[in-house]
Amino acid sequence: MSVGSFDVVTASLSLFTTAFVVAVAYFICRIYQPQVVTYPWEVASTKEDEKTVVLAGSYNPPHNGHLAMLQYLATKYDKVIAVIGFNRNKTYLVTPQEREALLCDMLQQMDGCKTVEVKVVEGYIWR
Repeated sequence: MSVGSFDVVTASLSLFTTAFVVAVAYFICRIYQPQVVTYPWEVASTKEDEKTVVLAGSYNPPHNGHLAMLQYLATKYDKVIAVIGFNRNKTYLVTPQEREALLCDMLQQMDGCKTVEVKVVEGYIWR
């Protein structure tokens, strides 16, 4: 190997190492300092292109905080799915079906929540 090709390999390796270190530093910053959106949220100026978002929770019981988040998401995305999760092994004061009915009634009274769909899911929602 000649001296010239050694310099090219060393420069390429140095460039790769620098890019790798920058990428790792970026991901560490994103993990330890995530972007946090605080209330009151900015009103979305435009909707994302045909995107669906899921907001999962127990909604036990549904309240104004849930409605505020769903209303914000409905302004930003085309379709919002509110997933009411429940565990069959737990006892709840309000059944999942009652929570679904309550949330649907509350959403019908809100402006801008026509694209919100309510689903009841048992167990893990990501399966």
